[in-house]
Amino acid sequence: MKTTKLFLIFFLINLFLLNHISRPAFQEVKTEVLLYDDYFGFIPLPKNAIELEQMFSFSPLEMEHPVEMANDSTGNIYITDDKRNVVLKFDSSGHYLHRFGQRGKGKGEFPIPQNILLTKDFIIVHELKNRRIQFLDLDGNYIKSFKIYKKNINDIAINDDGLLFVAKSLRDKDTSIVDVFSQEGKLLYSLGEPVFTYFSAYGFHPLNSRKLALNKKGELFVAFTYFPIMRRYSQKGELLADYKIENDIMKAKEKLNLKLLGKSRRTKLHSAYAKAIIAMKAFKGKIYLMGNYPRLEILEISEEGKIEVTYWKDCDALYRPIDFIIQKINGQKRFYVLQSNPDIAVDVFVQKHN
Repeated sequence: MKTTKLFLIFFLINLFLLNHISRPAFQEVKTEVLLYDDYFGFIPLPKNAIELEQMFSFSPLEMEHPVEMANDSTGNIYITDDKRNVVLKFDSSGHYLHRFGQRGKGKGEFPIPQNILLTKDFIIVHELKNRRIQFLDLDGNYIKSFKIYKKNINDIAINDDGLLFVAKSLRDKDTSIVDVFSQEGKLLYSLGEPVFTYFSAYGFHPLNSRKLALNKKGELFVAFTYFPIMRRYSQKGELLADYKIENDIMKAKEKLNLKLLGKSRRTKLHSAYAKAIIAMKAFKGKIYLMGNYPRLEILEISEEGKIEVTYWKDCDALYRPIDFIIQKINGQKRFYVLQSNPDIAVDVFVQKHN
């Protein structure tokens, strides 16, 4: 019995060493980064690259497990926290203002809040457990809500006419990628097709995960998070353009994901894919896409799909950005990046001046 216990301890120690010591170290340099796996090589910075520097960071004690962020017209920042079951509000300098919401099924209560949107009139919160979308005033007071389907949501967006665009998880044979709802919860129409129609025990493939953004013309942009693919639709759902984002890191991740997809089909096992796009925002007539390792990159893209600027910052494999917003204060563009590792914090980056 003692021999068996000693062997088990020895085995577990060796397994730990194999997973934590024998891995090749990541190399981090200014202009190019060595990526893991044979599908990644040295990836130089593009010619349009602009380096970012950290202006400040705030890590409030009130935040435990942040999910998504948004901002209002005055620059205040709102962050959903699905562990505390609240929305936290900060000013643009990172000072905590207040919170609203709590765990429960009542009005203004939202266990496991996820997506958040801000309009001039509403705060809109998608709560996962109660399967509701709630409309609150800008002070966090309940106005109305409607039930949403029993599936997770990748992202939501709202246009100036009050139509809600919802990118649901594709777990059935309905192959549309976006559903459009009225503010009363009526499904008006659906649009778009997935990248993959491969069906498995996991439903329509998770590689169809998407992010949404709307421009001032009411056109909908859909980015597929595991691939450098972005589509533009009219408000009525007509496909206007299909873009391939010309970014070397995203292309490398696409190549890796296609390999993993082939492997998962052969083995029938679920793979952990590499996200090419973490989050997407629309700001001042441009679309912004954020990616992380091997460096933080925020791409500024024209509505015609061309990368005009690549904002970047060195980061290591531990850095985990979740979401971001953009503000322009005193003529200076600021990127507020919500991260979960190595700290739960919001890092504020601006263009570096040499």
